[in-house]
Amino acid sequence: MEITYESIKSLIKKEELVTGNQIHLEFCAKNQATPIPTVAIIMADPNELKKNIAKQMAKNTAKNVAINQIGGLIGGVGGSLFKTAGKKVANKKQDPMAMMKTDITQEKKEKAIVDAFKNLISMYKFNEQTAEWEYAF
Repeated sequence: MEITYESIKSLIKKEELVTGNQIHLEFCAKNQATPIPTVAIIMADPNELKKNIAKQMAKNTAKNVAINQIGGLIGGVGGSLFKTAGKKVANKKQDPMAMMKTDITQEKKEKAIVDAFKNLISMYKFNEQTAEWEYAF
């Protein structure tokens, strides 16, 4: 059986979008006493990811070129120290989350929630007769 958002929607007892691209969730079936908390991560699609990585690389390249040019103008030991320190600062300010940024759409939210549920699938079984998910423990 293919797991879709519609098929697991009744299990979602809590769905809270938190900062960035995280959704805090709780899944709970009718025959389950305690909900299972988990987190879904809304991911950028491959094309967005490539675009975001290219942007980060372009920014880093521009920073490094500027640092090298200024260091060259200063010259000598001072210029070398400037280049080393400048590159450390520039590289420290890289934002890895900037590469993962994406526009949050309903489709992406649903995919993230389904993916989070798939990590918990061993705790549930689908009852064909009732057409509902049941807690399997």
